[in-house]
Amino acid sequence: MSVAMCWKHHKFIRHKERVQKRGYYEEKSNGITDPEYSIECGVQEIKSCLASAEVESPLDMDNIKLALQGYNYGNGCIQWAKTNYGGYTLANAAEFLDKMAKEKGWESYGDRQYVPHVLRYYSLGRIPNGAGNRVIV
Repeated sequence: MSVAMCWKHHKFIRHKERVQKRGYYEEKSNGITDPEYSIECGVQEIKSCLASAEVESPLDMDNIKLALQGYNYGNGCIQWAKTNYGGYTLANAAEFLDKMAKEKGWESYGDRQYVPHVLRYYSLGRIPNGAGNRVIV
């Protein structure tokens, strides 16, 4: 999971430093320039999301998906999904994205396909299908 998260985080860092919004440090676009510190902050954020989503093991895919969506949209997404839907689905992730973008007056909010994007790098989130592996989403 860490490698998958770091890869996705590394790919995103050039566009906007996302985890700075979570209260660890100064809030400004591209505010973190030290890659090691950026990864450290990302690890702390995913740790918080994994705890909030109550992930019990590396195979707890339902809660891992919820935690990943919380990492993408903010930890508040986790409680919202639990309260309104009992957990994560791609559909309720899209609903939360639209809700938050509207509330903030933004065109978009996060990556609608974040969970599938990350899980393609997570070997425990894949199942053999006879012709290779397929992401469990």
